[in-house]
Amino acid sequence: MTDQRKYVDKLANQHILITGATSGLGYGLAEVLLEHKAHFYVSSSNPWRVQDAVSKLQNSYRSRANNVYGFTCNLGDESNLEANIRKLFQEVSKAVPSGKLDHIVHTAGDDG
Repeated sequence: MTDQRKYVDKLANQHILITGATSGLGYGLAEVLLEHKAHFYVSSSNPWRVQDAVSKLQNSYRSRANNVYGFTCNLGDESNLEANIRKLFQEVSKAVPSGKLDHIVHTAGDDG
């Protein structure tokens, strides 16, 4: 019996922001999104990890390299949280053709 494939095209051309997508669950989700033809926006507090994750994903999925964007945003800085979120959404909205995201996935966490 063949596995069902209900959601294969559901994510195609969707614009999705993933916080904490430079490793672990967020990075794995980023790979799934590329395989399903979504456009996604990686956000993390470490600019080098953002750049590294975007580069690895673009190299692994060369035909969809233009579907990957990266932004630095520190959601762990409680004193500037609102300003940081506002800045992140302003930057992401510039990259999204319609200016609106279809989904937001929060996987960022602090292991400290």
